[in-house]
Amino acid sequence: MLRSLVGSEMCIRDRPYAPEVAGERRWLEADASRRIVHSQQYHVPEEFAGKVVMIVGARSSGVDIARELHGVAAGIYVLDKKCSEVQVDAVCCWVPDGCALRADGRLEIVSKEHDPNPHSHPHPELVPGLEVDTIVLATGYEFDFPFLSAEALGMRWGRFVTPLYQHIVHATKPTLAFIGIPLMVPCPIPLFEVQSRFLAMEWGLPARRTTHERESWVLSRERAVEPRSQDLHYMGAKASAWGYMRELMGMCELQPGVFEDWCARMEVVEAVYCDRVAKRPSLPWEDDWYRRCEYTVDWKNRSWTVKLPEDKIE
Repeated sequence: MLRSLVGSEMCIRDRPYAPEVAGERRWLEADASRRIVHSQQYHVPEEFAGKVVMIVGARSSGVDIARELHGVAAGIYVLDKKCSEVQVDAVCCWVPDGCALRADGRLEIVSKEHDPNPHSHPHPELVPGLEVDTIVLATGYEFDFPFLSAEALGMRWGRFVTPLYQHIVHATKPTLAFIGIPLMVPCPIPLFEVQSRFLAMEWGLPARRTTHERESWVLSRERAVEPRSQDLHYMGAKASAWGYMRELMGMCELQPGVFEDWCARMEVVEAVYCDRVAKRPSLPWEDDWYRRCEYTVDWKNRSWTVKLPEDKIE
């Protein structure tokens, strides 16, 4: 039986996702010199020297760009859906989703959630800061598989890929599988290992799951993230990457003791990751010194230590 495996690096992710920012049209029409770029087009901070930049998105690329622009750009706004209230640090502002651009380049808060109609609120709150002249969209990419026919396979892809059982196996054509689709995964290598183990078991004979079981899982997952279908593979949206990996590993029909040993090892990996996360700065543009920490793990005793950067040792 012919089987097809698609790795995440085989999909062509050069199709940037570029959502329209609230107030974008009137902002662009008011000044022809204003511009919008995607983080894919960002290369060096010097290109934005003296500019007032609004970064849309505060995941990895967004915060990295904010740090690089800090002290180079004249002003920085970071638009983040995780931000609950405006925080200002000199010429830098962390602002919540629900902000809209005015024609003069100022930002105003029109709602706590994204609002497509900024004029519906008679008294919006003005965000302190300079007039925005450049937008950087750190909004990620869309999945694209130009070597596959979505219509022939009964699939949809863009900001998500469906129908995939456990984010891996095509629900109705189980000889087609994808590795590495989940987003916001803390440790990708263990994820790839677990997904590969699961797929090897799933492709074994006899068939482990029925089409109905696979389709039911996909439907349940789609309902869990409604109405945000783009969160279908997002491990932070009513799902945990650690729990997902443990669930898959537990389904792999391993020899006695193998699953328990793997779980013990993953507890150490998760503890190291959580320690690293706890050291992250509270504001997007602050020093990312936590990346310079050096971790040493004693796998036999399931313990670990961390060496801080010299400038952080008291």
